[in-house]
Amino acid sequence: MKLKQKDIKKSLKYSVLDGVNDAAKNGITDNYKIPFALALGASNEMVGLLSSLPDLFGIIVQAFSKKIIKKFGSKKAACNINLMISRLFWIPMILIPFLFQNGVWWFLLFLCIQGIFTQIANTAWFSWIADIVPQKIRGTYFGKRNMISNVAAFFATLWAGWFLGIMNNFYGFAIIFAVSMIFGFLSSYYLNKMVDTPIKAHPKVTFSFKHFIHGINHHSNYSNFVLFKTLMAFAIQLASPFWIVYVLRDMNIGYEWYAISLAVYFVVDTLSQRYWGRMTDRFGDRKIMFVCALLVPFGALIMLFINSIPMLMIERVLSAFVFAGFNIASFNYLLNVSPSDDSPTFIANYRFFAGIGSSMGPIVGGVLATFLVTSPFFTLSALQTLFLIAFALRMTIAIGMINRVHSIGKGKYLKFRNVFIKTVVFYPMLSIKHDMNYIIHSISKAEDKFKKGLIH
Repeated sequence: MKLKQKDIKKSLKYSVLDGVNDAAKNGITDNYKIPFALALGASNEMVGLLSSLPDLFGIIVQAFSKKIIKKFGSKKAACNINLMISRLFWIPMILIPFLFQNGVWWFLLFLCIQGIFTQIANTAWFSWIADIVPQKIRGTYFGKRNMISNVAAFFATLWAGWFLGIMNNFYGFAIIFAVSMIFGFLSSYYLNKMVDTPIKAHPKVTFSFKHFIHGINHHSNYSNFVLFKTLMAFAIQLASPFWIVYVLRDMNIGYEWYAISLAVYFVVDTLSQRYWGRMTDRFGDRKIMFVCALLVPFGALIMLFINSIPMLMIERVLSAFVFAGFNIASFNYLLNVSPSDDSPTFIANYRFFAGIGSSMGPIVGGVLATFLVTSPFFTLSALQTLFLIAFALRMTIAIGMINRVHSIGKGKYLKFRNVFIKTVVFYPMLSIKHDMNYIIHSISKAEDKFKKGLIH
């Protein structure tokens, strides 16, 4: 069934409004669920479980989600119903501090159940929106949609931190999560106004262990890349969830500065996208991926020396800059290394293993952090020692895998050392100089206009 142009145009508009409200909701819930858990008394082990089990449940459900969607008979119904159920779960989660003892365990249970419905809704949404958005405008459309949505998430995150700084209690959390639910319901309202599309019989695209073993034998570069990303995802997530614990509990920076640190990361990440995009075009995805992979460990190492808010902001800037490049180059490399004749299945296999690595990292990190409380390493705290372990593990993986994942196409014959120096030192300095000259020129131009205005 071919969609009418007026239905497509209307749905594209409503999808932007859905994205804005959904991003605002996620800006609050995603960034403040761990702070909420800490307020409930979560231990390091519990933070690890909260950061991993909901995603792990999602990975498991993903294998069955397409069959579940078919039961609804409509992608729109499957998306909206499951999304609404998942958002309603915030009602009991908001009430946890007022109704339950050992509330953090209830929070974990609700998040895991919520994750099941969210995963089904997301799978339905991806398929549904792909039917609506014409292929020739997808890049432009999603670029615009993502940019507007990111701005909404940015302001929602800042507002929630400011509000919690004023109401530093469970009522504050109840209010910000209630506001996030309103954004969620507005998102569902706009989704419901979009045109439905029929469920088609698509080729089966799910994780296949048999297919992955076949890939190991016939596509060694792809297999090495999946191994590298799975190990690196584990090493990154081993410590990353505990950054929140460290800055809120150990450094006690407060919710306002926590929100500002998230905003700084967001701004630098957004501004760095274009830079790293140009670098991957110039030097190739594999070179940039490993340039950044060798810098990623230092984000964990820096945490050993942070004892003030200015130092924390410097860490946020450096981490955002490096991870922006690592994520862009890794994604591009995945698209290039996946055999074109069956790329959806190869990508599904990659997502499965990388997801397992990401889910296992926080669990192991939580156990280690708890153990290190009673077994300190020199004068380092438990979390500082965990950051040191994460640094060593990330660096070992990056160095150990650098010669096992090979370049494809562009940048194949370039010397890695030269690319590293140019992308990390030379071009950033050149870019800063260019931006400063532009700012000075703009200020000078504005002053001239102002002076001319005074004369006239």
